[in-house]
Amino acid sequence: MIPSAADEFALRRWAAHGYETDPALLGDTGFWTQLDERDLTDVEQPVLPDGFRFRTADEAGPKAAVQAHLDAWAPSTYTAGGTRASDR
Repeated sequence: MIPSAADEFALRRWAAHGYETDPALLGDTGFWTQLDERDLTDVEQPVLPDGFRFRTADEAGPKAAVQAHLDAWAPSTYTAGGTRASDR
């Protein structure tokens, strides 16, 4: 999927990563998605209950990160081998 023609930010990000768009697909009748962006400065800092802590995917490891993804987004074809080049 590609961003719409109105999503200039997403199109710039795509171009920065070497992607090119098909102008015929960018209009209202094309096949596109929308990139939503939110500044998180107005979001309250989360507070965890005693005994819990936040961990990054690197700290938890690829298998735990994949399991968290699968728990949240099942069904999914996401795998531990697809998370990092060093795991392939």
